[in-house]
Amino acid sequence: MDDHRDNEIQGIDGASHPTGESQGTNTSKKTKFRGPSKGVQAKKPMHLQYNQYGIPDGEWSGEYGKQVGSCAARININVKEYSTLDEHTKKGFWEETKLLFHIIDDPAKRREKYFHMCVAKRFGAFKSRLTRRWITKKEKMPKHQTNDMPWDIYHQITEDDWKTFVMERNKPEMLVRREKASKSALQNKHPHRTGQKGYVRKRPEWINDGRLPPEAALTLSSGSSSVTSSLTTAPDRFKKFRSVEWILAHQVKNKEGKWEVDPNDKEAVNIAKMAVSAYEILRSISFSFLIPSSIAKIASPFHHVYHLIFTFLILIVGVHKRRGKRKYFIHPGRRCPHQGYGKKGSPWACQGNRWS
Repeated sequence: MDDHRDNEIQGIDGASHPTGESQGTNTSKKTKFRGPSKGVQAKKPMHLQYNQYGIPDGEWSGEYGKQVGSCAARININVKEYSTLDEHTKKGFWEETKLLFHIIDDPAKRREKYFHMCVAKRFGAFKSRLTRRWITKKEKMPKHQTNDMPWDIYHQITEDDWKTFVMERNKPEMLVRREKASKSALQNKHPHRTGQKGYVRKRPEWINDGRLPPEAALTLSSGSSSVTSSLTTAPDRFKKFRSVEWILAHQVKNKEGKWEVDPNDKEAVNIAKMAVSAYEILRSISFSFLIPSSIAKIASPFHHVYHLIFTFLILIVGVHKRRGKRKYFIHPGRRCPHQGYGKKGSPWACQGNRWS
């Protein structure tokens, strides 16, 4: 499910971003700088809510992100992976978070598993940021931190820890791993424009702005209950609004102050057009307001072509992956003879795991 993506985890080295002014200038304009997390700072009791996908949502989801960053920042940077961290420490992180947000464990431990997944991602991202800023220098430092070293900014890091970290990051196997990760990152050709908020925290904004229908809101349940939300309505909601949200997440404001898919990203614009056309076929929702009129005019002459393409894909050909083996079902009434349908020698007979 796309809602489980990493873009739902707020921040990298901490979700609290202090505001400061550039040194050496007399301007009163304030600039936001990314820095270490200040941790959770709430003046009233926090009762975290979970949406129907089991993801923290609602009023306190941002503070939950800060708590995740705070836990990740307390781990020694020379721990190779979060999974290798001792169980006592990981359990302590979770128990602390439960107390802060009045969370009760669910029977399947999904909330705890999701929390550890978030901390693991944040920890890995934090170490990557240290590498980009001080080792490979691919990321520019903020002006007010130009001459600072890691231990000047992140007080949990000592000079000895940093020396060990640099030696580890410059090993040949780490260089190969880093190169592989860089190539993998380049495969993300259409990054979302939601910033650190991700889909979870942007969704209420889209609804309030009228860019997303009110019925797109997710069902929330209290974290103080051990009963998890029902997912019976999740598949229908997913089919109905997922493409809409994808388009919204890739929109930017143009010169007129209107939202549109970034015109410089031609492929994303084409994907948006095809998504709109596909949903017109299903007639499940009308969201012509999601793309600018100029794109709508361009797309309209080709609607009948998109109709044919999507009808063919949806109704004729279904590509289905199961247990690592790909099977093609050309007709809903025909199946692989290994499952009891079809005859050998017929046009529908299969060879191994593929239709002939």
